Amino acid sequence: MLKDEVRNSFYINLVISILTTIFGIWLLYKPYATITFISMFIAMILMVVVGFSIYKYFTRSDKKKKFDFSIIYGLISLIIALFLFIKPTFIKEGIQEVISIIMILYLFSKYTYTMIMYKSKDKNINVCIFIISIMLILSLILLFNSVKTVFMMNQILGSFICFYSILNIILSFIFYNNIK
Repeated sequence: MLKDEVRNSFYINLVISILTTIFGIWLLYKPYATITFISMFIAMILMVVVGFSIYKYFTRSDKKKKFDFSIIYGLISLIIALFLFIKPTFIKEGIQEVISIIMILYLFSKYTYTMIMYKSKDKNINVCIFIISIMLILSLILLFNSVKTVFMMNQILGSFICFYSILNIILSFIFYNNIK
């Protein structure tokens, strides 16, 4: 059960991380990008997350389990994506908060795998905890940082997104290799 879940989430994590890395690099080098384009790009990434969350929820092997965080994460992502499609200018005021909340929610799904690794006394647990801690710190800095200028905000946001995505790729590989 867990092996299939980790394998399935590995590929979606890889796709999302690659897309967000590209997005982060683009923000880093094109800080004057239009807000509408940024909103639509984030909404498209969130729709990928929604699709995967729904797929993961309905194809899970433990059908008796009533609570699954993936469906809640997917529903929150869907609401945010629909909101960004309907009102893309909202992101001008709240881009940092929206992205940091998404990052923090995403860490909850990583927490489950880390706890399983911890219980099995896996040798990579310290690396995973360290990476998750850095990802959480980045998310919280992004949430509470009050950068006001769009140019600087986009460059900082791009840097944070790239670093976060690279850490997510590393963490996904650790989980994937651990479960084999």
